[in-house]
Amino acid sequence: MAGIAGIQDRIDPCSAGFGPIEEDILSYKEERKIGVKSLLTSLKEVLNALANDHQFLLQDSVFGDYLIQE
Repeated sequence: MAGIAGIQDRIDPCSAGFGPIEEDILSYKEERKIGVKSLLTSLKEVLNALANDHQFLLQDSVFGDYLIQE
């Protein structure tokens, strides 16, 4: 679903900060790290993302509401 949404919304993964990155990002200075997207790191962040994407996840019956209830 995320891939299809990216195509439909014409999102360039590189411009959006999703890579590919073929460098050692651990050696980046802090100001350069700002542009690199990372995975969510807390349960609170995950639950907020789930709430924000709730309707999107229900599209085309890919997920049932019972699977993504908070």
